[in-house]
Amino acid sequence: MAGDRGVPPLKPRVPRSVVAPGTLLLGRYRVEGLIGVGGAAEVHRATDVVTGVPVAVKVPDPACLRRESERARFRREVRHLLSVSHPGVVAFLAAGEADGVPFVVLEHLAGGSLADRFKARTPPRDAVGARDAIAGWLGPVAEALDAVHAVGVVHRDVKPSNVLFDAAGRARLADFGLSRAVHGDSSLTPSGYAVGTPDHLAPEQVRDLPLTGAADQYALASVVFEAVAGTPPFPRASLGRLLLMKATERAPSLATAAPWCPVALVDAVARGLERAPQDRCASCAAFAAACLVPA
Repeated sequence: MAGDRGVPPLKPRVPRSVVAPGTLLLGRYRVEGLIGVGGAAEVHRATDVVTGVPVAVKVPDPACLRRESERARFRREVRHLLSVSHPGVVAFLAAGEADGVPFVVLEHLAGGSLADRFKARTPPRDAVGARDAIAGWLGPVAEALDAVHAVGVVHRDVKPSNVLFDAAGRARLADFGLSRAVHGDSSLTPSGYAVGTPDHLAPEQVRDLPLTGAADQYALASVVFEAVAGTPPFPRASLGRLLLMKATERAPSLATAAPWCPVALVDAVARGLERAPQDRCASCAAFAAACLVPA
């Protein structure tokens, strides 16, 4: 999904009959090479031979193929991508299985990720810089999350590397591998196991409580905090200490990390990071609007 940025393709770790360069999937998508490797999947660059348009092919990591829970997780991602059609969500094109390996074909996004942007710049140092750090992506991602929530899905892993950009710089929400239907799939996550990226987990995820879209809003507020302050709200201590702070402590104020930040943005982030889900904004779009109120 993210662009390859001129880096030579990496060696695939899944059966070469499925993702070897030159392989034709569904008689239409020709695999070109590996773009990147995530925690549970690999993404390969491919070309739609009918249209000539670049696409991305996502396949599970080989270790995941040995676990039925991970196969179920991959199938769940496909279902959730099918259920959401929104310009702020990475576009689903096709899905299939080859030699026992499931795969999904997605639009190719050549503009990198929000995590790439964080690494490539110096954190803002004034109010104008703070707004610029979030203005281009926050609104579209918030609207995409609300669209996901409207069909009963919680993303559960909102983080900088899951916000991708197309070549024109338009943001997309990606990676539904950890998403869960609000009223289903409970058996796929063991009790007491927090799923998601620790830096941006909501307290209710850490405590294994029922989740709503407010959990994604908390994560989004945490990403905004990082975009402006250069670091997530809670210090990157040991995993156990981080999860304990998430579960029991109020998030630090953005004003402490970035005292030059506009008051409206400080207040909006504080509300998005409230420990109790009901104390957060009514929607992710409402949270984004509050963040972007002119100073």
